[in-house]
Amino acid sequence: MKMHVMTWFIFVFTLLMLQLGNSQVYVFWDYLQLKLIWPPSYCSYNHCKLNPYVKNFTVNGLWATKKPYAEQVNCPAPKQFDPQYLATIRNQLAIQWENLKDYQCPMPLWEKQWDIYGKCVSYDSLIDTIFKYFDFALQQALKLDLLKKVSRTLMSVLCNHY
Repeated sequence: MKMHVMTWFIFVFTLLMLQLGNSQVYVFWDYLQLKLIWPPSYCSYNHCKLNPYVKNFTVNGLWATKKPYAEQVNCPAPKQFDPQYLATIRNQLAIQWENLKDYQCPMPLWEKQWDIYGKCVSYDSLIDTIFKYFDFALQQALKLDLLKKVSRTLMSVLCNHY
């Protein structure tokens, strides 16, 4: 089965972390969700300017969530988005957290992600900066390696079916 035949697929990987640090300030979330998306499926339902070399799931967001399931958005935070803090991981972000609407212009997407979701986790000392927020999401996506897991599962199902 080809991956691009899949219907729009957003994989929700709930990080098993309850409040990463022991911050003394109020934390706006109980757990984080790393959301990944399969670009060909997403783009089959939405207008995209997709990188022709995309070959993997891409990060769709790292969202702070309150139990049982309430996304925390637009939290107050003093840290405004500044792209200079992403300079050292910009190339990695362009590949792993691609703007599917226009891969040649990713900064507005990253700014929006920070403003809506990143500020909500910025009170935790382990992910309290723009760099740490985006880098943490990238590292978790790499650890997860969803494409490899999906491929193995599909191969197992196909091989056991015959």
